[in-house]
Amino acid sequence: MAIKTSCLPQARKRVVTKMDIGKALVKRRKERGLKQGEVAQKAQIHQSTLSRIEQNQEAPGKQALLGLISALDITEPLASKLMLSCDYLPDPWKNALLQGLEKYGENFLNCLEKLIHD
Repeated sequence: MAIKTSCLPQARKRVVTKMDIGKALVKRRKERGLKQGEVAQKAQIHQSTLSRIEQNQEAPGKQALLGLISALDITEPLASKLMLSCDYLPDPWKNALLQGLEKYGENFLNCLEKLIHD
């Protein structure tokens, strides 16, 4: 399968570091004026688990992270950055996707969607 690259300008090669998941979740929770208990309940996880995630003592599982994204009304491109910051993909894939998200944001996601559905 050939990969279409016409919708993306040429990107410089560099490694994008993983984002601080805990810091991003705390920031979003505080912006929304929510307490840990409220978010944990909406995300269907224990408050102690959320506390460890926010302190970067524990990486969220895929289901927990999806629950937190929903509970905190996190939209693109931050939702994708959070998912990519977890260890669900090999590092070369993660780095390439994070680089695209960082540089092109929503346009990058739209282009990926076109590639997948065409």
